[in-house]
Amino acid sequence: AMVGHNAFVVETTANQLWAWGYLANYVGGNPAWKNPNPVNVTSVWTAAGAVFPSKKLLGNYNTLHIIDANDHLFGGGCNVQGNVGNREQYPSWRTYPLTPYQWSMANNQTVIAPVRIPGKWKDIISNNTVTFYLYGQDMGGNWYSWGRNKSRVLGNGLSMTSNDEGARSEYYNIPAPR
Repeated sequence: AMVGHNAFVVETTANQLWAWGYLANYVGGNPAWKNPNPVNVTSVWTAAGAVFPSKKLLGNYNTLHIIDANDHLFGGGCNVQGNVGNREQYPSWRTYPLTPYQWSMANNQTVIAPVRIPGKWKDIISNNTVTFYLYGQDMGGNWYSWGRNKSRVLGNGLSMTSNDEGARSEYYNIPAPR
């Protein structure tokens, strides 16, 4: 799985996850300046409850999602637009103390450890590695979307005017499957 241009993840035949890249800390590894070599990050994901072998690994621009052997969904990474799916958006555009919204992607400020997303999941997709939104299908065949909702990409009926999207582009982010 590719997590944007930030990190790369492979699952070996021994059911281990290895990560490397510029910001491999998005998936539990070390940034390239600390260690340019692949690092075993299996324990970071099993600590959240993931059971391997996985059924699916999916990276988008800044998160990694895994459907594990038990059909549980796990997400971790940079959660600025709520695209991990854990009902939170960090840092929140509503409560962040600096004005304007001045957070930094440096030093893990926006990165959260892997967490389990409730439910049982059959599939998860995203458009490509330069997106901040995801679509997931539960075992009953129902589809959900979450993450950044700019330009109405989530298909959930929530939208703003073009001017409002430009001024408050994080307002309609959806931080959990809906």
